[in-house]
Order: sequence, then C-alpha cells, then structure tokens
Amino acid sequence: MTPERREAILAAARALPPAEFNKLLESLPEAAQRGRLRYWQEELLAAVGPVTFDEVMGALHGASALPVPAEPGEPDTRDTVSHPRLGTLRRDDFYLEGVIRLPIFSKPGVRLRREDDPPPSFQRIQIEAPDGAGVMPEQDAAIEYLIAHEREVFDAVWAELAPEFAGFDLQTEVGCFGVEVSRFHVKGVAYLGFTIDADAHLEHGFQVVYHPTKGTSWGDWEALNCIEEADNLPQRPGDDDE
Repeated sequence: MTPERREAILAAARALPPAEFNKLLESLPEAAQRGRLRYWQEELLAAVGPVTFDEVMGALHGASALPVPAEPGEPDTRDTVSHPRLGTLRRDDFYLEGVIRLPIFSKPGVRLRREDDPPPSFQRIQIEAPDGAGVMPEQDAAIEYLIAHEREVFDAVWAELAPEFAGFDLQTEVGCFGVEVSRFHVKGVAYLGFTIDADAHLEHGFQVVYHPTKGTSWGDWEALNCIEEADNLPQRPGDDDE
C-alpha cells in the first residue's frame, strides 16, 4: 500500500462521526486476531469506499482516537497534571499523557508521521499511573535519563531493529511513534517502552523495552507488560514456598 493510499483511507475513515471512528479503532486488535471484519465494522467502512482487510488494518494501525465533542453544558472534567519537564499531562484511564521533545528519535521515518502526530521533534509519551497515581520518582528518573542520554538510548533501541526489520531502510521506512514509561523500576529508574512502526502493517505491533542497567529487549505492542525483573514487581503465587 502506498503512503498516498494509506492517507486517503485514513482521511476517509476520520470523516466518520468521532464516536464511530473511535469504536472502530478499539475493535481492530480483535479483528486482527479473527483475520476478518465483523458485519458492523464493514457497514461503517462502507462510507470509506472499497478497501481490503489488509488496507484497513494498515491504514488505521497506530491512528489516534478523535476527540468526542462534549454534550452541551457538559464541562470537561478530565484531570491535568503539570510536569516540570513535560508541561501539561492529561489523565486518560491508566496513563498520564503528553509530549516529550526527542529530536533524534523523531528523525527516522518522518514521512510515516500522520497529521495527528505531535509536532516535528516531539513524541507522544504515556506514563503509567493507575488508580489516579501521579508521576513516581523512578519514572521521573527515567524521563530525565532519556532526555539527557537520548543518543545513547536511541542507538540501543535501533540496534534491536536491525535483525527484525531486515529489508527496511531504518532511517526512512521505520520510525518511533511513542514512549511509554512503566511503573516498574530497577535501582531507582523505570523501564521505558518505545513504540515502533514501519512502512508495512505490523499485525501485533512492535515495542522495544529499554533500561539503563538492564539493557534492551523487544516484543509486540505490550512488551512493557512482560517485564520479569523489577524492584517493585508484585509477588507471584508460590514465591513464598521457594
């Protein structure tokens, strides 16, 4: 699928009512597992025009939800948090979300960026903050480390891509499209997860996990949820029996 075709499908899909577009986005992981669309999804996409399953999955992969207009008279009650390095963060369920300036990470794959992505040189950042929690000191430490050592972190993350994206130009056909800061940490620094996308449909997503002392690893879009070593990992059943 050409970039022009991808953008045309995405633009047509965004013309749907915001709530319907968002519902469609949320249903894509389940559709990927099934290998086909449900009837209601096909009905929504009828307004987009003739598209194949692979085109839909490729064009909408990584797209951001559209803001849903508030009902008349309904105040916007979403919480915001002011962060000294990141500015305003907005609470969204499990995360605090904002943007972070990372010019080195933002350079590769610039032509893959979409209209709703952050400005040039910036990346989306999600900080795990369940149950209304704020930013933990260990998460702050990870953010500070990333900003101060961006080149070092970038080189480590991109080194993980070479064997997995053979045949892709890692400067033009692959890019980073978000950073996630885990609540799990080692030696006072939280793990970081970098969301990677490419000029091809990655069915299960791709994420590189980084920690200054634990190194890098990679997995699908939820690799950061598979951390096995941290100072604050919940105790697993049977650990006391060892």
